[in-house]
Parts: sequence; C-alpha cells; structure tokens
Amino acid sequence: MLNAGQINLLVHLKRFSVADQKTSLLALDTEKTQNKDNLLYSLRPLMKNGYISKRKDGLYGLLSPGKELTEHIHPILTIGGDAGGRHRAAEVSHMAALLNWHGIPTIPFIPPDGQNGFIPSAIWRTLRSGLISTTRFLGVLFYNELRLAVYHIENGDYEWQLRAECSLHFWNYNTSETRLTGILLVCDDGCAVETGKQIIRHTLWERKVLLEESRSQRTDPVRYSMKPIRLRADYKHSYLAEESEVIEVLRLAKSDKTAFERFKDMHSGSVAGKRECRFAFYPDSSNHHYLSISHDLLFLAYFYDGVKRKVQSDSRMTHKRSDECYTNHLYLPERLAEWGTFLKLPVTIHPLNEEEIRCLIS
Repeated sequence: MLNAGQINLLVHLKRFSVADQKTSLLALDTEKTQNKDNLLYSLRPLMKNGYISKRKDGLYGLLSPGKELTEHIHPILTIGGDAGGRHRAAEVSHMAALLNWHGIPTIPFIPPDGQNGFIPSAIWRTLRSGLISTTRFLGVLFYNELRLAVYHIENGDYEWQLRAECSLHFWNYNTSETRLTGILLVCDDGCAVETGKQIIRHTLWERKVLLEESRSQRTDPVRYSMKPIRLRADYKHSYLAEESEVIEVLRLAKSDKTAFERFKDMHSGSVAGKRECRFAFYPDSSNHHYLSISHDLLFLAYFYDGVKRKVQSDSRMTHKRSDECYTNHLYLPERLAEWGTFLKLPVTIHPLNEEEIRCLIS
C-alpha cells in the first residue's frame, strides 16, 4: 500500500508531467522531515513496481499503473517530447513543489482576495496579453497582497531577458487583478549573499537607464539575451530568497511597510519624499536612516545610486557647509550585512538580529 507521500508524488507527476529527483523528494516529504535517505527509500518502490520511470535526462514521469491511480486528477501542464520543453516543465514543476511544501498550492486561476496560490507561466500567458515570448518567469505567486513573477536562478549564473521580463509589468496590458507588485528571485541555498552582490553590481553599472521606469511597451519579439541579471525600476520590488527561506522572505516582504512605520516611530523620524528613499527617514539633518529587511535588491540599488550621486556631488564642491554633511545608516538582516559593505561607499551598517526583526513585524 502506498503512503501519503508516494500518492502525493504521483498526483504531482500527473499535474506537471515531469519532476527531477529534488522535486520528487519535496513532493514525497508531506511530513516535512527533510530526511533525504528516508525519502529516497520511499521513492524506490514506485520505480520498482512500475508506477513511475526515470528517463536518461534524469526526469521522472508516470507509467500506466501510476496513471490509473491518478486518472481523476486534471493535468496543469502538458509537454511535448523535446528536451527543451521537458526541461522548462521541470523548472515549473520544481517551483510548484517548493511552494506547495510551504503551503502555497498551484492553481489555474486568479485567486480571490486573501487567498494564496501559484499560477504557472503557461496559464498566466492565457490570463494576460502583451507578454514577450522569451520571458523566463516560471509563474506568478499570489501571497496576501503581493503578486510576484517568480524565477529560479539557481547559483545566480542566469541569462536575464531584460526587456522580455519588463513585459510582465507593462501597464497598458494590466488589469487590477494582473498588475504585479514585484519579482521573486529564488536561488540555491547558500548563494544569496554572493548572488545579491552580483545583481546589485550589474544593475548599478547601467543605473542611469535601469533605475528609470521604461516608457517603451513594444511587444514585438526580441533576441535571446546572454546578459546577467539586472534590475529595472519597472519591477517595483525584487526580492531574493534561498529555497529554504522562501516563506520567510515572503512574510518579511508582506510586513515591509509595517516594519518601516514602527522603526520610524522608534526613532521619531520624518519620511523621505523621493521614490528611491521609500524606506528612509531623517530624524535630524545629520543622519539619514534606511531600513531593508525584506531582501529587496532593487531598494538597495536605489540606495547605492543615491549614495554614489551624493559622493560624486560632494567631490565637485570646493566649499561645503557643515549643516550639509550627514551620515547614511543602513539597517539590514544580520546574515546579509555584506550587502551594505561590498561597494566601499560611506555607509554605516547596522545588522539586525532575528529578535529585532521579529519586534518590527510582529
């Protein structure tokens, strides 16, 4: 007799057609044990008894006995036999399994207000027009008030389709239901610190263009790009999360505004008016405080752009009044404090531990 995890894997394969081993173990882990040896032990009988098979490309699929057990399940993704199609489906399959492991189901429709769900990219293309074909998003995640285009960038070595990804945010094609609030970049565990630094660097190299909202909304085909990940103002927010901390980053992103208001009240500060300073306050003329707890790389790009501009402006001034001098203070989660120091700019970093962050969002 099959256990709950084995049945869950068969259902997942019926819905998404394929899964690699990592995805299969996520589907098997219904009790959230994260015990790889035990999960592999549960996977073997499914292959031995002919419920599933493993192809040469390393992807699992259903065989006849598995299809018979899941004949009442409606497929979400169907794929062709080419390698590219199977690889693409496997990426979506993995993201769906990861989010489902965190309690976020995959759905084929826009959820009602207050409900969470992940809509695969193939379905989102039927719900929203104007998308450029080379966009590489895996789907759209609805989490409370967040609506995020989701990408899995592995170790950060990823070919970014800049204009194609912007088509997800074209306002001419959006409705209130399909308007996105940002993007979610999911990377492998242990890669967030270095990957985040690289993305911020690549964005700042072209900041004069990337940190201004694009007016172009042409949907004609574009060439496949080979450039690294860069962020555009059009994305609004760009959250980076390792696989093991996806749900935690989503909770922080959801609580961003609450945390900022509490932090501002604690220091009796006035809020900055500019868009790029949306999480900044000035308690006095000599100290500017910036808060970033949600792993928002686009906010950090804006912050560093502002600091660089100020440094360049100061270097051109021969006479500077003392009341024009101020110190930038950046508050970051303790584990990501390197994001505030690697550019060697005049910034005072304040690492926040888990208890301090919990006090801001609870």
